[in-house]
Order: sequence, then C-alpha cells, then structure tokens
Amino acid sequence: MDTVTTPEAKHSDVDLSLVPVKVDRATDLDRLIKSLTEELDGVKAFLREAAASGAFPANESGTVDLRSEETGNVAQVSFPKDTPILVDGTDPRVLKASLTSSQFELLFREVVTLQPPKAFEPAFAQLPKKLQDKVKKVVGWRQNTPTVRLPK
Repeated sequence: MDTVTTPEAKHSDVDLSLVPVKVDRATDLDRLIKSLTEELDGVKAFLREAAASGAFPANESGTVDLRSEETGNVAQVSFPKDTPILVDGTDPRVLKASLTSSQFELLFREVVTLQPPKAFEPAFAQLPKKLQDKVKKVVGWRQNTPTVRLPK
C-alpha cells in the first residue's frame, strides 16, 4: 500500500496496529446507525400520520402529544406553518420591477451573499500585495475535517 503524505500530516502517537480493528468497528457502527436511522424515520412518519389524523388533541400552539401509557414516554409532534419561498428559476430583477418599491419592501428582504470560488487561491495570488492585505482582513480560512468513507 502506498503512503500518501498530506501537507497537514503531523507526527502522532497513534497506535497504527489498531487501524484494522477501528476500520471494522467504524464500518459496523456506520451500518447499525444507518439501519436504526431508517427504522426511526419510518416510526416518525407513522407518528406524524397519527398526530395528523385528528384522533389526538393539539395544544394551543398546535403541538400534539402522543403518549405511551406503558413507559410514560411522550413524542411531541408539531406542525409548523408553511414558509413562503421563491420558486426556483425566479428572476428577482423581474419580480422587483413588477412591484412598487413599497410593495417589494413589504414582501421581500434583499440579501447579498459572497462566496469565494474554488479558484480563489490562484486569483488571490495574482492580486497586488496591498489588495491581498485588504482581502485577508475579510476572508478567513476554515479548517475542514478529513472525510472518512466506509463500505456499505
């Protein structure tokens, strides 16, 4: 097996003889979690359906408490109000032009987002030093956690 050294590789005191055991344990746990999550999703779907049936009273906020008489456990099912969203493909400029500014301000809040592109580093390197210094003041670096993929 080839060894790949990543730029962030550091010497550690990890007992490498445990790697096969930990890979097997991680795989077993991942499969168990996926199986239990699938089962839990099905049970939650059933509870949502039972709460929506109208057979159980809702409190003032619309939450339905479903109880297990045997254990005393309670599952609360809440029904949040639907949230308005813009339909995919909506051109905000066309929408804004079709309303008066006061109508638009009543219905929408404009949000501007900036996201560095994947090619940020080469573009950044081409900037003059003074501009790099200005950009450095507003762009931080988030350290990403290495991804572990396990067999299914």
